Amino acid sequence: MLGLIPANFTPLVSLTNNTLMTTSMDLMSQTTGPVVSGVPVLMDTGVVDSSNTSTKSCGPTTPFYHTKTPLIAVLPPFDHDLAVIYRHRRQRSVNLGGWFVHESWMTPSLFRCAKEPKTAELDLASGWGGIRQARSVLEHHWDTFITEKDFAYLQSIGINTVRIPIGYWMLGPEFCAGTAFDSVAGVYINAWSQITNAINMAASHGIGVLIDLHGAPGSQNGKASSGTSDGTSFMDTAATKNVLTFLSERLTQVSNVIGIGLLNEPTPSASMDEFYDDLLAALRELCPLAAEFPYYIQDGYALTSTAQYMESRVDWLILDHHSYFTYDGGSSSANTVSNTSPSQVPATPLTMIQDASEMLHNNMIIGEFSCLISKAKLIQYSNPLAPEKKMCYQQLEAYASMTNGYHFWSYTGESCDKGNWCFKSEVGNILPPDFMVYNGQRINQETTTAELRSSISQLVAPSTRKGVTSSLPPLSLSRRTISRKRRQISELSSSPALPEDPKYINITESSGSLLQDSYSDGFAVAKLFAQENFSELGFVDHYISERIKLIRSGSILPQMGKFLARDQDAADYSVWFLRGLRDGEKLITMAIQEIPTKGMEKRRMTRNLRRILNAPS
Repeated sequence: MLGLIPANFTPLVSLTNNTLMTTSMDLMSQTTGPVVSGVPVLMDTGVVDSSNTSTKSCGPTTPFYHTKTPLIAVLPPFDHDLAVIYRHRRQRSVNLGGWFVHESWMTPSLFRCAKEPKTAELDLASGWGGIRQARSVLEHHWDTFITEKDFAYLQSIGINTVRIPIGYWMLGPEFCAGTAFDSVAGVYINAWSQITNAINMAASHGIGVLIDLHGAPGSQNGKASSGTSDGTSFMDTAATKNVLTFLSERLTQVSNVIGIGLLNEPTPSASMDEFYDDLLAALRELCPLAAEFPYYIQDGYALTSTAQYMESRVDWLILDHHSYFTYDGGSSSANTVSNTSPSQVPATPLTMIQDASEMLHNNMIIGEFSCLISKAKLIQYSNPLAPEKKMCYQQLEAYASMTNGYHFWSYTGESCDKGNWCFKSEVGNILPPDFMVYNGQRINQETTTAELRSSISQLVAPSTRKGVTSSLPPLSLSRRTISRKRRQISELSSSPALPEDPKYINITESSGSLLQDSYSDGFAVAKLFAQENFSELGFVDHYISERIKLIRSGSILPQMGKFLARDQDAADYSVWFLRGLRDGEKLITMAIQEIPTKGMEKRRMTRNLRRILNAPS
């Protein structure tokens, strides 16, 4: 079990029935503030900054809001095998922006009584007439903005990952000391438990979590999204290292935490490579899990140079690129493209994405994207949803084929009816109705999970012993060939052989064992991932390289260890593992296509399933 608050942090409150308690004297000494998200909030008497005119009219009397989130969250015991699946599967994801890092354009009601200029987290925490009420406002927001129901909804439509932006202040008062948030540290005494609670809610619905450090001490980019509104960027590298050390010590051993984003959109500089080298050297030494943990590096819109830096390293790093397009010729920190066809994704940025992904063996995701098209360009369309929808679908297809994950920005906000930044309001409009997809095949939502998992678990890898070579993988079979083989093979057969081919030559028994076992291993991994919420193996090159290490060490598949001593043997394993993986995914796709929905006859289900299970790949 993990203790998920700083070891030397003394709580300033008592805990009774998971609810913070204040005395009646505390409540009597307070006056009121305005209504936020339907709930009035409290102001401390005698604490209002009279120079801050934004707080002068912050209104009627009400009790102080206390968070309902448990203050000491205990995360489930670490499951290494489950963590491997979460961290290697292809990501269908959405950002949970506006939950723990605030910008006024996303959650304007929280900034009504913020300190000027009312744009960033620090303005919010510094306003509202004092620490107690700023904490009241934020704790209510944390408890209600995204809840368990949202995670259940995301799982129901096929989202398997969420990216959660956080700022260093969310780790608690200890981490605010000596920073711009020092004077408002009391606002965040219960903040870290909110992060662990979010991770727990995601885990209960089979959803992975990518924790992203959006705000570093001193700011990594001077943007409001980093927590401050003064535009300065003097990142405190030592304090940032401490923040990321804290996160790594606690989250590398959480099964559904798929990675940590080291910095969000850092300003590119010559010193960044040195900073990452020093940081990663320290993080990798923390514990064995941290040594193999996936850390995500955001490119700061310097895609090529960041990819080149990451290519020079041998540890597992994943490139996080943000892909935004505007079509009005205006300025943007992302991809600004002037295009006469606003619904067409420009080719040049996509080519750059593909090149970077290939350079890094597909260790890349799109950490943020949207389908935003300027209103000026949409005027020419009688149905403005059409070009936006086309833009969305093209991006989803491109990012799914070029990288191992996409993360829409963002799940929800207070102005979802005024644009297409909100995932929740755009599902079924400009976004697909769901993301229940496996290997390009849509999964019928009426089909029960139990039926699909049962059919997947019973799939048997075809035998590859007869007619294989170390240089030539088995030929892929067409649907016509598969249908013919189905008719030829007995319904009771559980291990049909691949067809013989004159191109294949005889090989030694030892080589045959290696190739057969490699193929079977890939096939088994396809099944293993698919049974975890229909996941697909992503980051394949890294997964294979790690699996070879485990086989050579004797940790898994001991019968194969003696066959993988040479580099050529490892290359053969990779080829045949990949072939088994792809054939397994094909058979699973066929099972998904043919498993009937709940209303179909049991006899038809049994007949179709048996036919699929006994078919060769």
